[in-house]
Amino acid sequence: MNKLFSVYIDLAETFPTLETFVNITSERYQLSLYSSTREHGTKASNMSCAFNDFLKRYPETQAILIGVRATDPFGDTLKTIQKTDSNWPDFYRIQPILHWKLANIWSFLLYSGEPICGLYGEGFTSIGGIDSTLQNPYLIESDNKEKLPLKFQWEIKNSFEHESDGVNVLDINPLDRDWLAKFGPDKYLPGWYLVEDDLERAGRIKSKK
Repeated sequence: MNKLFSVYIDLAETFPTLETFVNITSERYQLSLYSSTREHGTKASNMSCAFNDFLKRYPETQAILIGVRATDPFGDTLKTIQKTDSNWPDFYRIQPILHWKLANIWSFLLYSGEPICGLYGEGFTSIGGIDSTLQNPYLIESDNKEKLPLKFQWEIKNSFEHESDGVNVLDINPLDRDWLAKFGPDKYLPGWYLVEDDLERAGRIKSKK
């Protein structure tokens, strides 16, 4: 069976847990994964340059499926299918989950029974680079004296081909667990307890200009 071409662009230092998840996912779904860092040994300077390098290697590419959503930065101006801007490498952007809400994402993932990155089980809801990502402060258990309701009990109970109880969330890398311990003893609810779109990126640290 031919593997599906895919591209992974990482512009910042990433969590080891995320790197492991990418590798597991690549094997599980039979992806031929192009990684901007692994191909060149250094991080790409920006997203446009990384896609340009990818298209040089795979010039037959006409369209790329992208998991962007309208609630992401600059996502509210996008369309489900559109050409890239004139100053970008030329291809069609296919964005099938553009109008999905955060609740739709969790519902799909939990019902699918597919493995979920371990960071989401530790209170993350939006994952970027190590230097720009923290656990979501709205999921601190001590701040939720009346525990946030889990809105996806049905999906978890009836998840596809997943016989054990609970969510199919992968382990977190020990290096990441040590890194998290530096921020204190707070315990966090899993990411899927949060469904408010406007709070999804509350754990992101704004870069200094």
